Formats: sequence, structure tokens, C-alpha cells
Amino acid sequence: MEQHVIRYTIPLQVIEEGRFEITYQIQKEFIEENSIEDICNADITLHIVFNKKQHLHTLEYSLLGKVIAPCDRCLEECEIPVSITQTVICKDAASSQENFEEEDDVILFHENDDIIDITEHVYDSLCISLPIQKVHSNRKICDVFLKAFTKKEITKKEIDPRWETLKNIQSNN
Repeated sequence: MEQHVIRYTIPLQVIEEGRFEITYQIQKEFIEENSIEDICNADITLHIVFNKKQHLHTLEYSLLGKVIAPCDRCLEECEIPVSITQTVICKDAASSQENFEEEDDVILFHENDDIIDITEHVYDSLCISLPIQKVHSNRKICDVFLKAFTKKEITKKEIDPRWETLKNIQSNN
């Protein structure tokens, strides 16, 4: 069975010079495929604005939505908002007199390339948009869960009969 690979691309050969817009949805499949361990689920809109010119193109994309991740405080799932906009320059490698290497904000392509793949840029942007500490926006949610959890743990605890015997020895003296 062939595995479906999720890619976010811009069709270079199909679009004419000028402004081109496309929107994708990022969901759980992308998270699982890229093994992003800190995220359980996602509902993010990827909006791409591509300005095509003869040899130099600009690409602006934004991620807007939310991810579901375990709370670092109580381990329950919590919603983390995602909002980031990035701009990338796409240069034709053959027409460039400068010796560019592919950098974070530059994508090199060749004249015969059919597409520009920005999947890696989207992955990186999603990862850096997440906060270091993922917690519920309302701390009371964590407090309620932790109180319920600790009460359950306290009532579950049974004293080992060997320790119970030792307690009696101390009280007899």
C-alpha cells in the first residue's frame, strides 16, 4: 500500500506572472507524518500569497489556527493558538549572479522546476510558533484536574500491612 505524503507546494509552471493565492488546511495527518511529538492534533489554515516575477518571486505565508497539546502543568489536552507570518524570497538559481546558498528566507529553484515545495518551511514555522511551556490559558482548569487527581490518589493509597504492624508497635510503647 502506497503511503500518502502531505506536501505544500506552489505550481510554478501553471501560474502566470503576478499574484497567486492558495490555501491549505493543516491537520492531524501532517502532525503524525512529521512526528511532531508535542502536538496531538491541529486545525490550522495555511494561506499562501505568491508574487511571481521573471526571476525573483516573493512568497508570504501565514499559519493561523490552533493545536492540541498536552498541558505541561496537568497533562490534560489544551488548545494552543498558532499565528505566524513568514516571508521567503524564491530566486532562479541560473539567473542569479550572486552565489546564494539556500537560507532560511531564500529558496533557490531552477527554470525547469514545476513546483516550489514549502513543506519544510511550514514545518519549521509551526514548530517555532509554539510556546516553550504549553499550559491552559485558564490556570483554574489545571487546578481542578490536579485536585481531582490527588484526591483519587490519596483514597487509593492503602497502607501495606507490614507498615501497619510497625505503627502498632510504636503506639504500644
